[in-house]
Amino acid sequence: MSEQARAAIFVKGNTPYAAQASLERCEVWASERGYEIVAHYEGQSRMDVLLDAMNDIALRKFDVLVATKISEFGRLARPVQALVDRANRFGVVISLVEAKVDLTTTVGHLMLSLQADEEAAIEKRETR
Repeated sequence: MSEQARAAIFVKGNTPYAAQASLERCEVWASERGYEIVAHYEGQSRMDVLLDAMNDIALRKFDVLVATKISEFGRLARPVQALVDRANRFGVVISLVEAKVDLTTTVGHLMLSLQADEEAAIEKRETR
């Protein structure tokens, strides 16, 4: 019998109601797949929470990081790309409940990279 996969849930809602609804969707999604929920990452300061999750990815505290959508991790693609890269490096899967793009595929990586490149070009142009 295989060991149950460990999941962490990443929640960022603009209101307490939105955060609670997101948390519940992620918990149901993880439960339906037989994941054991071992950690939650929640908070108003998205970057601090993101850094905590990234550190725990490196420590392999969980196998799957679950969020409702990519914007839960942040508005800018570069920090999200760093999260995805770290997850890939340490064998952690990022699963999005309301996914429009599958971050585990080559196409998903390409789309995120293009978005990060576009943001970098805009930032560079605005600082001139």
